[in-house]
Amino acid sequence: MFEFTPAVSAGFVTQELISGNVSAIAASNNRVFVAREDSSTILVYDPLTSTQLVQISLSGVAGATNLTGVLALEIVADSDLFIGTFPTGQIFEISSLTASLIGPLPDISGGTSPTHVTAIASDANRIVIGVNTSDTARAGLFRTTSGVSLAGLTALNFGLDTKVERVNDITLSGSNIFVSVSDSLAPTGLGHLLSFGTLDTATTYYTGETSVTALVTRSDTVFFAVPGAGTVGIFALSDTRVPEAVIPESTVYVMLFAPNGAQTTTYVGSSTSVLRTMSSNGNISTLGVPDTRITGIIDLVYVAHPERVYGVAKRDGGSLLFYYDIVAPTILSVEFQFDTTQTASGVSETVKSVTTWGDYLLHVTTDEKLNTAPLVTLTYPDGGQQIVTVAGTDTFFSGTFTVASTRPIGTVNVTVVAVDDAGNTGTVVTTGTSFSLQSPGRSVVANNLVRPSFSEFARVRYDLRAPEIVTIKIYNMRGQEIIDLSPGRQVAGQYQNVTWGGLNSRGAMVASGVYLLRIEAGNQIKKTHKIMLIR
Repeated sequence: MFEFTPAVSAGFVTQELISGNVSAIAASNNRVFVAREDSSTILVYDPLTSTQLVQISLSGVAGATNLTGVLALEIVADSDLFIGTFPTGQIFEISSLTASLIGPLPDISGGTSPTHVTAIASDANRIVIGVNTSDTARAGLFRTTSGVSLAGLTALNFGLDTKVERVNDITLSGSNIFVSVSDSLAPTGLGHLLSFGTLDTATTYYTGETSVTALVTRSDTVFFAVPGAGTVGIFALSDTRVPEAVIPESTVYVMLFAPNGAQTTTYVGSSTSVLRTMSSNGNISTLGVPDTRITGIIDLVYVAHPERVYGVAKRDGGSLLFYYDIVAPTILSVEFQFDTTQTASGVSETVKSVTTWGDYLLHVTTDEKLNTAPLVTLTYPDGGQQIVTVAGTDTFFSGTFTVASTRPIGTVNVTVVAVDDAGNTGTVVTTGTSFSLQSPGRSVVANNLVRPSFSEFARVRYDLRAPEIVTIKIYNMRGQEIIDLSPGRQVAGQYQNVTWGGLNSRGAMVASGVYLLRIEAGNQIKKTHKIMLIR
């Protein structure tokens, strides 16, 4: 078995058109969850195949009241999904694909009830929830330290003299909570970036004439996006005066800090169809357009296996789910097995453990779904090539092939080319992916009819898979030795330089009749061939 792990640039796949307006996406180890602001149903996908597994309705959950849609998703404790709804401000949980009501949120100070749960963030120690309320001038923020329970919720004070109508985004960095808020639902409203430490009252880090629309924690540094006049500035918390980067967009909806091949980068989704990345030094790169129908990339999430960034985007008349393959498909294993269901000419049962001429089964396993079967090529020592046809679905492919006895022994290089459903090509190069084709230790006699008068003689052809002492002798039918043609000790290889034209050990021509050629080479060859001699 051979293990290969190529890494090649990748691209986009539009997986599914979605009715309604998407609002959030989240991912656990084996599930991708999608929410919509105009539906109380959560869509669940398999991250490997990208197929929809199930739709989970929240409306039928005991205690659910007047649900319109979902605005926020967050994976809590590595697997459970927290769901923030509106217009009643209820929090739901999905665990093992079963939904339950965690509970309604308490009123914020002043007795105002939460209506829209707009943002949720969590780490191992806390869950932070941002809400809008029935009072358009009063948004709220809660912090909990009790796992997936809403027990012990603490209301946090924004500490601002101006109204706060909406909580836009939340990110956690160390012991600090960073939250972006605005005094309007529109991006032109007055925006603030606030921080909460161990105290329940915020420190203001930034105030601007437009909203802070997206936050991300990157290597203990918080970055935030602020719309300007036709551009969006991305600022670092360490310097809120000069942007780290400027993007030609009207709004940045989401920033995601995640791997991009061997590097780690910030993915940026905005109000057009372009997905970008921002490097550690602020350089902006365009990855491409996931789909030309996109009118805004709303949310992004990283999936580790296979390594992808999933996203949800709005389009005219609905939404769509897409993903970006961070690396091309990886060939997890290429396995050759002797096909015991077929008979390989000249290969005995005792040498089937040797990679030699004969019939084989080939299995190829990949880490993600392919759009076509991989292309497998064998390159032999003489430069000759053989295409091995395999078939299968998704991630496992197999086929049968024959290594002809005319193929030379030696190192055979294996190349596997796999193309995933994004059109990304992963190639297992020949370096380090080879096997040794060995002789099966067989023998044949070319022309077993010897006619000396016509200069016709018998030629012995045999193959050694390892060095051995070779004996070749001719006997008559009474078992008497006629001549010894033994070449002695020989290294592994193919041989055909031993011939017999009818002479005995004294150099005299023997009589017409049937003779036996006996060849032995240790445990590799023990075989007797009949030869007819006609004078």
